[in-house]
Amino acid sequence: MQDTRKSEYQEKPVAGFEKLWVWQKAHKLMQEIHRFCKTLPREEKFRLRDQIEHCSSSVCDNIAEGYTAYYYNDKIKGFNIAR
Repeated sequence: MQDTRKSEYQEKPVAGFEKLWVWQKAHKLMQEIHRFCKTLPREEKFRLRDQIEHCSSSVCDNIAEGYTAYYYNDKIKGFNIAR
């Protein structure tokens, strides 16, 4: 059975990194941080808020990038061996 994520336009399969528990926890934390940042005073928008939101997003991005790079390199190694 394949996981799917519903969108307004179509259903698409969930990427492999989204199945990782560490990515799921990082994503939940990022969502909580973004909700918290909305409560910060307006004058902090460009100082503190932007930095916090960017940092929390980069954790998920780095996990996804590391996951795809790992599997990409494995595929390349397998391709080179098969030649």
